[in-house]
Amino acid sequence: MVALPIINSNNFKSVQDRIVPQVRDTVAELVESHSIENIYVCLSGGMDSVCLLEILSANHPLNSASLNIIHVNHNLSSHGCDAEKFCKTLAIKKNIPLIVFRAPPESTPEKSIEEWARNFRYESISRFIRKSSLVLTAHHARDQTETLIHHIIRGSGPYGLSGMPRLRKIGEGWLFRPLLDVSREKIQNFCETNNLRWLEDPANQEPRFLRNKIRKLIIPKLEDTGAQFEVNLKKMAEIQRTLASYIDDLTEKKIIARLNDRKNIPLSLLTDIDDKMKIFVLQSVLRRFGVYKIGRKKLEEILRQIVEAKRMKLPSIDVDDRVIKIHKGSLFVLKKFIYYEKKPEQQLWNSTDMVDFSWGTLRYSGHGLNSDIKKTREFLIKFRKEGEKINLEGRRRKKLKKLFQELAIPPWERPLIPIIYESGELVALGGVSVKGQENKYDYLKNIIFDWKIYYSV
Repeated sequence: MVALPIINSNNFKSVQDRIVPQVRDTVAELVESHSIENIYVCLSGGMDSVCLLEILSANHPLNSASLNIIHVNHNLSSHGCDAEKFCKTLAIKKNIPLIVFRAPPESTPEKSIEEWARNFRYESISRFIRKSSLVLTAHHARDQTETLIHHIIRGSGPYGLSGMPRLRKIGEGWLFRPLLDVSREKIQNFCETNNLRWLEDPANQEPRFLRNKIRKLIIPKLEDTGAQFEVNLKKMAEIQRTLASYIDDLTEKKIIARLNDRKNIPLSLLTDIDDKMKIFVLQSVLRRFGVYKIGRKKLEEILRQIVEAKRMKLPSIDVDDRVIKIHKGSLFVLKKFIYYEKKPEQQLWNSTDMVDFSWGTLRYSGHGLNSDIKKTREFLIKFRKEGEKINLEGRRRKKLKKLFQELAIPPWERPLIPIIYESGELVALGGVSVKGQENKYDYLKNIIFDWKIYYSV
């Protein structure tokens, strides 16, 4: 643990006077403009995040938004337990709610630990937060420099060479980096002035991690050249951001603006794009579905599957916590962990209640219904079994698979669709009413089964 004495300095005070309003005002603007109800500060226990928490806890942006702390314990070493205890103690001291995400010890991979830790961190947070959530991380200017050099080494394209964005979507909410333009020296000066305590992560000294090699070996060599390499890296990032913005505008015009259903992308729209731009437009499309980290090889594989889709059986490719599928001439981006933890079982349903499954919600409503129709109804909810046949009122028995195909319900969604019966008769598949031929089922013309499934991003 690092504990530094109070150092009285006018220079340090002026730094504090600049950092505090910069963070406070930018966060306050986002709280208001994005209708934020909950602010979550990502606290690792390190100097940068302790600084950010201190600023926000002492200068809360808006009383309308609650302030919370998120800590992620990757369980990579004993430091993980020490950091978790430190963050819990700090949260209690400041009387701020703390949420802890803890990785199972056996989940750590032997390779690509940095990437795994990053994915676990952001996946955990994205699944937790809601639309009214704002997540804050303490990335600063030197972190941006390290990221840009990292992406240059990896051979990244325009999006990677644009660096970390100050604001982006994460799950249903937003992620913001209020210190991204602040130097590490200014952050350290702030911490020293306020006599803050923090933990140093031993992993930051391990040479096996590429980011540490960049920090310890590459950046000092660049500094020795006397060239303004950080200024030039910023210029490069600005140029790449302009190029990425052009690609996003092209994607909006050629694809997004022409969609009838925002849950999938017709392959015909992608095939119409110039071959030289196709891989960049595909990346822009995927970013709109939350796929931010994807290499050129996987992009090329997706394009290959698009070309050969007719000869492949339900082609798909995994990208972090997403699954990209091609079905019936369209590209879908799905959440990988949408499926039920256990096989869904049939249940009775009172029409006045909402049914909340782990993968979707079901409600019963209607338009212009008379008092008789508005009365409480009892339904039976079932789920698909392989090879199942069903009776349709006024029609012969039919395979459920055929009915799903007629309704254009994709294969991965079919096991999750509630099959709704009343008095032994099929009345709906999810949100689609199956109208009978006899008068006793005329009321279905006015019934809405509001079914929302979480399979899509």
